[in-house]
Amino acid sequence: MIHTDRVRNRAARARTMLVRGLTIGSLFAVCVASTGVAQAQVVGGGSTGGVSPVSPAPQQPGGGTLMLPTPTPGQRVQAPGDPAIYLIDDDGTKRHIPDPQTYNNLFRDWTGIQVANVEAIPSGPDLTSGAYLAWDGVAGDAIYLVSNGQKRWITSPATMDKFDFASTAVRTVVRKQLEPLPSGPVLD
Repeated sequence: MIHTDRVRNRAARARTMLVRGLTIGSLFAVCVASTGVAQAQVVGGGSTGGVSPVSPAPQQPGGGTLMLPTPTPGQRVQAPGDPAIYLIDDDGTKRHIPDPQTYNNLFRDWTGIQVANVEAIPSGPDLTSGAYLAWDGVAGDAIYLVSNGQKRWITSPATMDKFDFASTAVRTVVRKQLEPLPSGPVLD
């Protein structure tokens, strides 16, 4: 009788471990698939309305927050539970995106924001409120990120994709306004 109870207890524990393992594996698969994508909540109307980028951070089994190992240039990141969003620049620094309007001026949409330990990422200059993408309207001419009183050449369509910049948001700006701006580091 005692032997039978031990076998039943072991079988019950094995089932519990299997169920926990499947649950943990499923959570891991879901978290890896979403990799901490923050979902934006539209407060105003349409995609250019006011947006709140705060969403719960994905959780590891056992309660810890999942983090990106090392964000790469072009990613947008935020700390768990913090509404501040940063762009990872080509030099690996984080650049704070100051407000929803600036975000909408630059990026395709509010998806793809990753959860990261932003304190571990060195800071670069914040993007200027109102930063935008600019082009002089001449076919084949450069597109620039205009921020902090300078223009930064976006070297290719692949770079536009890497940074998730919105080609539909590029403003046509007369050459006379772009030429006097000092050139900052290129975005490659």
